[in-house]
Amino acid sequence: MAADTAADVTRRLIGNWKLVKYETFDQNGAVRPGRYIGYFGPFTVDAQKRTVTHHVIGSSYPHWLGTEQVRYYGFSDDGNQLTLSVKAGERVTATLTWVRVK
Repeated sequence: MAADTAADVTRRLIGNWKLVKYETFDQNGAVRPGRYIGYFGPFTVDAQKRTVTHHVIGSSYPHWLGTEQVRYYGFSDDGNQLTLSVKAGERVTATLTWVRVK
């Protein structure tokens, strides 16, 4: 199967999603629940890097205003689950798991 293009991924991302899990990971890999952070703005997709970059124009965390938040994406085989991961270098520091609302 051919790799998705940025346009393909964008179409898969658009819709109504419900956050079902947010976990953060410390330096040793210990897991703890994440705290809520809300933000919004346009996004761009890099299908080669498998990233979505959120261009933040509004946020509950004021220091994020005007920033770009990069997330590594993955979809379940049926496309109804989305995982977004935050990385520091190659280390995953947080994951957010979403399910598509039908």
